[in-house]
Amino acid sequence: AGFIRFLHESTAPDETLAAVDKRIDGGEHAPEVLVRSAERHVEAGELDVAAKRFEAAIDAAPAPSPLGAAARLGIGRIKAMKGDTAGALEQYRAVLRSYPESPRLAEAFVGAIYLLREESKTKEIDALFQEFAGRFPDDPAVLNDHARHLVETGGDATAAVEKATRAASLSPQSPDYEATRARALLAAKRPQEAMD
Repeated sequence: AGFIRFLHESTAPDETLAAVDKRIDGGEHAPEVLVRSAERHVEAGELDVAAKRFEAAIDAAPAPSPLGAAARLGIGRIKAMKGDTAGALEQYRAVLRSYPESPRLAEAFVGAIYLLREESKTKEIDALFQEFAGRFPDDPAVLNDHARHLVETGGDATAAVEKATRAASLSPQSPDYEATRARALLAAKRPQEAMD
């Protein structure tokens, strides 16, 4: 009961940034508190302080701790915001490789795909899909991104149709997923189905 109370108090949503930082300055280095502080510093635009807090959280919660994954994702976001794509990709890949049970794996995967697309790194995108896409058989965003990538690069149209159809069935309210499915059907030379 005491540990549960500690966790709740460590992540109390109404606690101010100053109060969280005061706890850290007072010697409290629980990963929950460090991540909380880092996230609040990001919100305040204080990226350097946030990065230091995230790094301390990684040290305090090594893999496969979910808090370590959250901290690596935070560092990845900061590096991406600062234009350090290679550094951001390093953090996202570390989450994918070292935190296989993290509930935030898809976030790391989609973040990496986004950055690679921005730099038109098709071969690296192919490699990332080959290595990690199988971990997300029920994530419509990953399935849709994979289908879209296959269509855009002239890849396996049948696989693109399967992935796009699965994404659309998992999230039937998404017009983007239906559009990808239609494009995949066209690529598979099934125009009549694409029009339906």
